Amino acid sequence: KLPPKILHAPSAQPDRVILTWAADPATSQAVTWRTDMTVEHAAAEIALAEDGPLFRKKARQVPARTERYTSNLGDALYHSVEFTGLQPATKYVYRVGDGSNWSEWAHFTTLSDKPAPLTFAYVGDAQNDIFEMWSRLIRSAYSDAPKLNFLLHAGDLINTADRDEQWGEWHRAAGWINMSVPSVPVPGNHEYGTQSDGKRALNRNWHPQFTLPSNGVAGLEETNYYYDIQGVRIVSLNTNERQKEQAEWLDRMLANN
Repeated sequence: KLPPKILHAPSAQPDRVILTWAADPATSQAVTWRTDMTVEHAAAEIALAEDGPLFRKKARQVPARTERYTSNLGDALYHSVEFTGLQPATKYVYRVGDGSNWSEWAHFTTLSDKPAPLTFAYVGDAQNDIFEMWSRLIRSAYSDAPKLNFLLHAGDLINTADRDEQWGEWHRAAGWINMSVPSVPVPGNHEYGTQSDGKRALNRNWHPQFTLPSNGVAGLEETNYYYDIQGVRIVSLNTNERQKEQAEWLDRMLANN
């Protein structure tokens, strides 16, 4: 059995590939992934999905935004791309890599820009025995509803926020599902840790690995946000801090919806 540091260590091959949204789910799609420090020019390629392999000739490349990340597993790079100007209710194919090391091609489908039926899975507290147990749950959810529009993660994705191997288990458990079904993650108290000054704060793992909106209360970017999805307003609240400001913001979000 490999120790966690080796099992979850990054390499030049993309891993932890996950779809999220940072803007309108009908016309955009964000993707984030991890590599080791050797990767210099990360990018994603995207095309309209076709039955055969000829879409590759039509794929366009989008350069990634890259940030350095240091955890208990060492140094790594997180890369993110936002595909914009997409067509609503349309299937696309994409992959991520550096020109030499690529992920497999995966599909996603943009949402409709009009009210339409909506299917999502609501999950929470993956947290313990993540790879052993949560993999079973998320695969069962997908097999029950393979046309899921998104996965809503209601906090406590892991148990100890600063243990990067737990995040490795979380990504590994969902595997290619994260590459095809967008995630809407909300932090729980286990995504928070105690700093050297004794104050609790969102752990450094959160922001690099998710690309999320900044349309909530200022200072709570990517943890407090909302989407309008096919006639439904989906609101993410971060209950760990600044609850009064978020409650007032939520009242405004509901009043003008």
